[in-house]
Amino acid sequence: MANCVPPGTISEVLLQNPSKRGLAIIITNDYGGAAALAGTRKDGARMQRVFDGLQIATLWKENVSGDDLRRLLREIPTLPRTYESISFVYSGHGSEGDVLCMQDGSKMHMQEIVNAFLPRRAPNVGNIPKLFFIDACRGSETFQPVVVPRTGGNVQVDRPQRSGTRDRGATDMRTVFVPPEGNTIIAYSNISRNRALEGKEGGVWMKALAKRMAESKESIENVLTGVRSDLQHMYQDPNWRGHMQLPETISHLLRPVYLHPDGAALRGNPVQQQPANVSPPGTLTQRDERHRGHYKGRLLHLQQKNIITDVTERYEKSFVCVLTFVKCSDRRRYEFRSEEFSGKQEAKESAARRAVLSLDLEARGVTNSPPRQQAPPRNAHSVSPPQPSCQQGKANATGPPPAAPAPVSPANKDPKSRLKEYCEKNRLPQPVYEVVECGDARHQVRVKVSGKSFYGELKTAKKEAEKSAAQKALAKLL
Repeated sequence: MANCVPPGTISEVLLQNPSKRGLAIIITNDYGGAAALAGTRKDGARMQRVFDGLQIATLWKENVSGDDLRRLLREIPTLPRTYESISFVYSGHGSEGDVLCMQDGSKMHMQEIVNAFLPRRAPNVGNIPKLFFIDACRGSETFQPVVVPRTGGNVQVDRPQRSGTRDRGATDMRTVFVPPEGNTIIAYSNISRNRALEGKEGGVWMKALAKRMAESKESIENVLTGVRSDLQHMYQDPNWRGHMQLPETISHLLRPVYLHPDGAALRGNPVQQQPANVSPPGTLTQRDERHRGHYKGRLLHLQQKNIITDVTERYEKSFVCVLTFVKCSDRRRYEFRSEEFSGKQEAKESAARRAVLSLDLEARGVTNSPPRQQAPPRNAHSVSPPQPSCQQGKANATGPPPAAPAPVSPANKDPKSRLKEYCEKNRLPQPVYEVVECGDARHQVRVKVSGKSFYGELKTAKKEAEKSAAQKALAKLL
């Protein structure tokens, strides 16, 4: 195995290239010995030439160990926010589960690399698009060609979105709000569980990508679509039909990204002022009625109807709302705590939501939690021991309750429903389902739960594919 070469610093590259439009980090490993890859160095040189032509600074490092790459990634939060994009290129061995193999034999999950660039880890560059180009195996399977009628003409490349705008690192506004894990695009040379191939001139996909990036003025998403089109035409040659790859793209970009400097004409005018439809400061903007004062309103309605009384609120630390009230029918005192928020209104709405939902459940005769025996833990609520008389005749006391499904045995529940309940029970974000591109009429779905990805089986129906992914996630989480 070849010796690992410690990478230089990003700071050195920035000092030498103060006026560049962006930064590209290129990692190539050749390994040596029986596992040697002869084409990775050509991939690195090719991509470096492409980025140089696009006026993007490059840091190309060969034969990098896992520890060296982690040290390199720790510099990401220090990048200047004036860049238009940040790219990460990898050419080397990989394995199933989106794992990259380093020069020293260690392994790094792709998510670990992506995490280093996310807004919650590197807020200074949170509004800058991050692009990942990965040319590595993702398993040991290979495609078998399928003969289909030639209909519909040639594969066409989608035209760019002309309404897109660019933001040079949030220099036009003092602050901008972005999702904690957004503004990234990950481009793989093949779909999950399949091999990536290289020829005499380097990686098959990387070569096609470099050519498109150097010549095309379109957005990066259209560039990647064009690469798939190029490979599709190439596979019509009988000599290539046994070596098919189907590149996969996972995009969470917040706007079109153009790497070519002449693509500026397609970007539109930069944003000069705040859009007119932005909610005013201090209000909640999630598109859900329960996050816009809905539950505070319902609590006030209960108070006006003399169903509850003595409503008080207090705040602990940085806006944890503690809401207490007395139920008029039996004089029981209730207490509910919100999660921690950045403002009082959000905290009060959260506590009110817990209170109203608990009263709804009680009115329907459902026990939400055991009687309190000691002080409640943080973010939990408690009630005094229930009285039998309180469980009857209160179904309409709080207004029309939310629709509730009929009781279903947990073993017979839909996997998606069970996974949703698991996330709610453990106060996790709701699962996110994404369709992975496949080369036939079948679907594969990836579900993300609390930063982890779970892949389902290939199914002919998208709904069944989602259920399969949810079942895989439950098997790992429970």
